[in-house]
Amino acid sequence: MPNYYKLQQDTYLVEGAKNHAIYDLLNGNLYSITNEALINIRSMLQIKNFDKKISDDNLQMIQPLIDQGIIMPSRKLVMEKHISEIKHNFSSLFSHIEITRKCNLKCSFCYEESSPSCDEKMTFNDFKLAIQNLKHIGVKQIQFIGGEPMILGKTLKEMILYARPDFDFIEVYTNGVFINKEWAQFFKDNKIHVALSIHSYDADEHDRVTTIKHSHRKVENAVRLLKALDIPLRTAAVETKGCKIGEKPFDHPYEISPDPVRLTGRGAFDQYTFDMFKKKAITKEKKRFPLKKERIQWQVSGHQCFLKNLYIGTDLTVFPCVMERRHNYGNLKTTNLESMISSKVRFFSKDHVSGCKNCEYRYECFDCRPDSNGLSFNDKPWFCSYNPYSGEWADLKEMYKNLQQNIFHESVYLSKQ
Repeated sequence: MPNYYKLQQDTYLVEGAKNHAIYDLLNGNLYSITNEALINIRSMLQIKNFDKKISDDNLQMIQPLIDQGIIMPSRKLVMEKHISEIKHNFSSLFSHIEITRKCNLKCSFCYEESSPSCDEKMTFNDFKLAIQNLKHIGVKQIQFIGGEPMILGKTLKEMILYARPDFDFIEVYTNGVFINKEWAQFFKDNKIHVALSIHSYDADEHDRVTTIKHSHRKVENAVRLLKALDIPLRTAAVETKGCKIGEKPFDHPYEISPDPVRLTGRGAFDQYTFDMFKKKAITKEKKRFPLKKERIQWQVSGHQCFLKNLYIGTDLTVFPCVMERRHNYGNLKTTNLESMISSKVRFFSKDHVSGCKNCEYRYECFDCRPDSNGLSFNDKPWFCSYNPYSGEWADLKEMYKNLQQNIFHESVYLSKQ
């Protein structure tokens, strides 16, 4: 006869400042519970025959969790496990290599603030040092990025040929303007993947973002050349209110799935419409999405991007990610990469973020630290509408209005220690 209760496999209680949550990683569910419910659940887990001692009202409160198998009968006392038990020591899997900051375009949102006037570039000897360090720590996937990496021409080809034998996956992130038949064949011969920046189906809209006329025509020509040779291709787009994506023409050779502009580099809030903000904002409705155990494991262990990504700048300074330059791990000229990846920044989780560390949803939210809108590295996301101290969700229209005026209300944005 069962005398106790236990939580089902892969189920964890996560405390917040006012309310709390049950992370059901077995079935992908997230439950919000009150403080009273948390006390009753923990009592059921710890006290023999507690179901016979609990009041009818309190039992009714948690009966749905029993019915769904979240809380299960047990013949013996089973101690509650903390969600930190799923932490994993992830190794870096991917590295961006910034070989130049020079770009032939000057996009209005550019996170790197690249332009035709930027002259920074990586020397070939420095590139070889970067590759040697990446090989040593077991990274098998790299991306050439800028600026515009193809602006280096022959040097980019030499770099690709040098790196090719040691990596399973190599991608070139480009605006596509320089891709011709010769380049397409080179990518094909060396099994290179390509990522193209395309911001609209409409040429005028795309060219308005890049500030260069006919850039859309050239990137569409690049798509045709790459498709003809069956080269692995993906498109990346940044959505701003100054660029209408437009309707995809029938049987078009590519799909645009835009990412709302992130507020770093030249990205700014005045590039947002209310609809864009509504799509970006963290809201109660978005907490209904199924949980993925692996994703939660990443976010309990550290930062979901910093853990797996590295970004090597033109001067061999190593950063946590492609957009985060407020922190760096050091420079490869003086420190090896193996030493750098033990940096605390890699393991920076929502447990370290003011206004998030006391939120019951902290392990469920995607977190982009560089997308800061001028806030500090430790502040909660500017687009979060939840206040964990009151358990209330802000009105999005009011939030948008305040953001337009650069007002950050304490009730939504600032932490209470």
